[in-house]
Amino acid sequence: VIAPEPDGSNPFSYMRLVQPVLDRNCAGCHAKEPKAPRLDGTLDGRQWIPSYRSLRPFAFYYDGGGSFTESKTYPGRFGATASRLGAMLSAGHHDVKLSPQDMRRITLWLDCNSDFYGAYENLPAQQKGQAVRPALE
Repeated sequence: VIAPEPDGSNPFSYMRLVQPVLDRNCAGCHAKEPKAPRLDGTLDGRQWIPSYRSLRPFAFYYDGGGSFTESKTYPGRFGATASRLGAMLSAGHHDVKLSPQDMRRITLWLDCNSDFYGAYENLPAQQKGQAVRPALE
């Protein structure tokens, strides 16, 4: 059955797609553990919020190293299936049991290059979780 993707997928927004999953399932326990990565969505004046900075090393993303280069993908070695986060959540992380909808949100994010911003415009609005559509001109 064809169904629309979850909120935050169009226009793309980490704050609307991923952060709600972390708030529901992860941030509370991580806040209690001093050595655990921060998974909160606090705006702290930096380019990305703490949860994104913490998850980026566990995510999948293609970074051309500062200059544009064409990315290459190989079956089974891209996105959620190639990320440490996807493997950790699939294998089970402590007592966390993500709903199918929440797992879909995380998988979608990982499969979309684990980006934070969905557009190059109005970054402060996107940091606050506001929908910002990319300019087409």
